[in-house]
Amino acid sequence: MSLAQAREAAERQAIELALLRHRGRLGDAAHELGISRVTLYRLLTSHGLRSPSLTGETPRTPCARPAA
Repeated sequence: MSLAQAREAAERQAIELALLRHRGRLGDAAHELGISRVTLYRLLTSHGLRSPSLTGETPRTPCARPAA
């Protein structure tokens, strides 16, 4: 995996996790990521992602992890 691919994968994962934590609320997810909503919209498009708040879907909830 190239550095560019690794960065892209990390960026996509950070966006997906922020959207899950904030139940698809783009403004809150963008704030957590330290970017504007406009930038988040652009990143969603460039990564081929859709926000549940834009599609009317119910966001998935992360699976509970067993305590270590």
